[in-house]
Amino acid sequence: MQTLIEKTVLSQSHISRQLSQLSQADLVRSERQGQRVIVHADDPLVDNLCSLVCQRLRQTLEDKLETFKT
Repeated sequence: MQTLIEKTVLSQSHISRQLSQLSQADLVRSERQGQRVIVHADDPLVDNLCSLVCQRLRQTLEDKLETFKT
């Protein structure tokens, strides 16, 4: 979870709450490895959603970049 906190700058409690909801919806599963918790996407929907979000962010950034070029 530390990696998620560092990458997203969200609080530990916020990330825990979101992961819990995803787990309850059977979209992710987690396994403990020592002190680490490894989270796995358990449904192709998760990968599809991530791809859609990444595409949208990329397009938004490209559009903004174009406005600076003109």
